[in-house]
Amino acid sequence: MSKNGLTITTKNAIINSQYTFIKNKEPYRLTRAASRSLDDAEFLRATFRRFMRLRPFVSNRAMVRETYTDYVHYKYRDEKYILKRSLVLDEHKPIDATEDFSRIEILNTLDFVFKASCFIPEGPSVKYQSARDNTMCRQILKNILTAEYEKGKNIRKLPISPQYTFRKKLEHLKYSNDYIEETMGKINEKGKLKADSMIKQYLYGEFDRNLILLNELIKTRL
Repeated sequence: MSKNGLTITTKNAIINSQYTFIKNKEPYRLTRAASRSLDDAEFLRATFRRFMRLRPFVSNRAMVRETYTDYVHYKYRDEKYILKRSLVLDEHKPIDATEDFSRIEILNTLDFVFKASCFIPEGPSVKYQSARDNTMCRQILKNILTAEYEKGKNIRKLPISPQYTFRKKLEHLKYSNDYIEETMGKINEKGKLKADSMIKQYLYGEFDRNLILLNELIKTRL
């Protein structure tokens, strides 16, 4: 018995009322050396499985886990990341579909989510840099999932689905602050719903633009 209650020990984990300690991290991570032996299809399957295995550790809340699951499926199945990146960085060049795949960025993203799922206990006199890194990763991942959830909740009343608005059409990445101010000045009371929609799309666009800039900085595909 621990002071927190019953401790359960299995061949894969040690669990008490507060923490779960995973003995073998291999099912959740993919080393660079191991990835080199996989072809592209095998690599994508292997990393996708590991993202899914991390799902229980992302949050205790079912809503957050569902949002995480939907987001990972979108990233693997539908996202046109190179197109999104070109809109944000204003790159005027033909979009090459073969570029829409980067092993190192996917592996870095897996490492990021792994760190976001880990917790290192600290005390007043015991501090670890790795704990600070994990906390930062966890906060960023939480913000991403909150934004994804809010996109669907706030835009759901519009005739166009959130999936089409934010994942297919990508109009929210094209709104600039000057464009919003100019358009708002021309909208009357009857256009209030449209104005509210544009403001929300602009704010979500700002979030997604900053996320892509963060990806550029740390070489991820968050």
